[in-house]
Amino acid sequence: MKVSSTPSVSPPNANPSWLVAGTVDQSMRSRLVYSLRTRATRWSLSRLPLLNRLHTRVTVRDLFSTPGDTLLTGIVCRHLKERYPNLRVNCITKHPDVLLNDPHISELNSPPGIVVIDFWYLDLVQKPDKNINILQPTISILGLGKLDYSAHVYLSEPERTAARTHLAHLPRPLIAFNTLSAQPVKNWPEKYWRTLLSRLAKNGSLIQLGDDREPELPVSLRLAGKLSKRESMAVLGECQLHLGPDSFLMHAANGLNIPSVIIFGGSRTPANLGYATNRNLYADIACSGCWLSGHKGSECPHNLVCMDAISPEMVLTSASELLAPSSASN
Repeated sequence: MKVSSTPSVSPPNANPSWLVAGTVDQSMRSRLVYSLRTRATRWSLSRLPLLNRLHTRVTVRDLFSTPGDTLLTGIVCRHLKERYPNLRVNCITKHPDVLLNDPHISELNSPPGIVVIDFWYLDLVQKPDKNINILQPTISILGLGKLDYSAHVYLSEPERTAARTHLAHLPRPLIAFNTLSAQPVKNWPEKYWRTLLSRLAKNGSLIQLGDDREPELPVSLRLAGKLSKRESMAVLGECQLHLGPDSFLMHAANGLNIPSVIIFGGSRTPANLGYATNRNLYADIACSGCWLSGHKGSECPHNLVCMDAISPEMVLTSASELLAPSSASN
């Protein structure tokens, strides 16, 4: 059953050429535009106070392809707007619906203009550092000071109401989870999920989110593959707890102030991506912080021993501790 919560505004898709890191092609025009934009951005980065006084339009580009990275880009936009409130922020991303209603963003997927700030973290992927937050290099380049690493999600009241109605029949507390990330190296073994869920079912109603790749598991309500990203966020916003890997829903849960247990394993560290309010389960072994993806050419040579190090008991304990305040208030 699908939640009926279509956003009142449908943001446009980005022109694919706007999300190319370098020149679109080798034509003279493309190289000239890229050169001018690069020079303008370099000039602008040291003059943001002046651009703020002039109410300048600034574009922030999300150069990765996942909705989780889009929410991270939203954090950059928020920092920029809070520090320089007169800037007009245009955000270009493959997932504009995720940032719908964000008051820090004036435009979504409008043409880039002259001043363009790119958010991506290839340097961290290529030269892993266990201790650096994924956003810190961008925040430092922009001179925005201390990083407030927290996502914000802005749902409309109709979206929240639709989700509330859809979940009304389920006993509380509501426990949302997803098992899969886009990168196989982040996925906890299915057998562990089955063990965990069989025991966690005694604590509340289990709601499975994520896409249609999610395995069939014994749950109270399976919504995996049935919801849009915004519908998933609306359902998540009504839950008392979220469980899952480092994925889009981890960022969305933080943006909705939903306590979460995140199974990191070891490929990324909580210092890189973990939110301080979560229980971030991490295996600190010799190869941790490798930033492998698990796709062809980037497979784990150790059969994901870091994931095996996180037991169902560890996840259950963390979940029970986070649910305790919710149970006490009911």
